[in-house]
Amino acid sequence: MSKPKVTVENTEETSAQEVVESGEEAISTPPQAPPAEPAPAPDPLVLAKARITELEDKVLRISAEFENSKKRLLSETESRLKYANVNLVRGLVPGLDNLERALGHAQEQTAQNEALKNFVAGLDMVKGQLMEAFKSSQVERFSPLGEPFDPNLHEAVGVIDTNEYQPDHVALVLQAGYRVHDRVVRPAMVQVAKKS
Repeated sequence: MSKPKVTVENTEETSAQEVVESGEEAISTPPQAPPAEPAPAPDPLVLAKARITELEDKVLRISAEFENSKKRLLSETESRLKYANVNLVRGLVPGLDNLERALGHAQEQTAQNEALKNFVAGLDMVKGQLMEAFKSSQVERFSPLGEPFDPNLHEAVGVIDTNEYQPDHVALVLQAGYRVHDRVVRPAMVQVAKKS
């Protein structure tokens, strides 16, 4: 005669005794370790100090970037203001050259004509006013006769055999140069001496 089966309903676990009574083999389950103690919560004061240090570092970096940007912007603005009139000077210089040529030619013709002499004197005053305006705007005219040739300031258009000037020095200035502060607006057009 066989043993009656015992079924357990609505229970999640069956005891080993019930399994044995039911005739089924017992399944051994390894004993489970007791639950680990939870890690202690980080100290809020330590977390706050770390966050403050991080934010202070961020503020310092942003502040340094801002100061650098401010200095760069100030430098660029000063440079723009310093050289703001370069294009105007470039446009005026050829007209001033033509005025000087006309004055030079007219002065040769004024010996016999008093009216022309007065006209030329008036134009010469206009030229003087232009040169004063240039000077007040830091525009410098340079005529490098006798100076050593400098390709940054002079444009050589030829050489002259002469003993009057040392070799590689400016022997003839064909057209004066102009600069604003330290920036050359137009190089002086020159001929350079070479040893004869």
